[in-house]
Amino acid sequence: DLVQAEAVIDIINAQTELSGKMCMEQLLGRLTHSLEDIYKILLDSTADLESALDFMDDELPDTFMPAKVKCLQKAKDKINALLATWNEGHILREGALVVISGKPNTGKSTLLNAILGKDRVIVSPVPGTTRDIIEEHVVIGGIPIRLTDTAGLRKSDCAIEQEGVRRARSRIGMADINIYVLDASVEIDEEDLSHITSLDPARSIIVFNKKDLGIKADASLINKYKVIYTYAIAREGIAD
Repeated sequence: DLVQAEAVIDIINAQTELSGKMCMEQLLGRLTHSLEDIYKILLDSTADLESALDFMDDELPDTFMPAKVKCLQKAKDKINALLATWNEGHILREGALVVISGKPNTGKSTLLNAILGKDRVIVSPVPGTTRDIIEEHVVIGGIPIRLTDTAGLRKSDCAIEQEGVRRARSRIGMADINIYVLDASVEIDEEDLSHITSLDPARSIIVFNKKDLGIKADASLINKYKVIYTYAIAREGIAD
């Protein structure tokens, strides 16, 4: 059927063993069977309700309508169960969008290079070097990741940098996971706090980079968030 046919191209494009396994289950009919079960319940309920129109209300057994409501609730539960698997399927098929953001010169590009294990992005002490979205694919723990570096978040008179910041904010809003990078050697300011508190703690990681320069940032200000300390140039803390 169409669902199984779509699984063929998904198997071809599968990036990991996990995504391939999911697609193979779809090809073997797991999703089709779930949809057929829902379809049968709805079709049978529709037939029963249409046939009931030929009877007067007092001619129907008292259990008729409660039984139909129970059947429809069963169909609804099955639909909700399928919907609950959407996010997992989306991540295995397309990859989790992980966005690295933060103010300029905190080490965002260095962090991306460290995770990838190669010099993919130009790193410079000049703030604002990265001005566009840079996306690379990597597999971590069997999960495909779309790792994305973004322009530093700051106000600028440069039209190109302004567009880079706009794109960064847009990608942050789309992210499955946000990694916000701070310079551990300086205190957290109001601008950083504003950026961080706009993020969902359950889907965010705060990285205090440059820990080799000493830690002055107060992590207690953001105690709702997962915090990791790194020295990205030396790849310290990258495994975490």
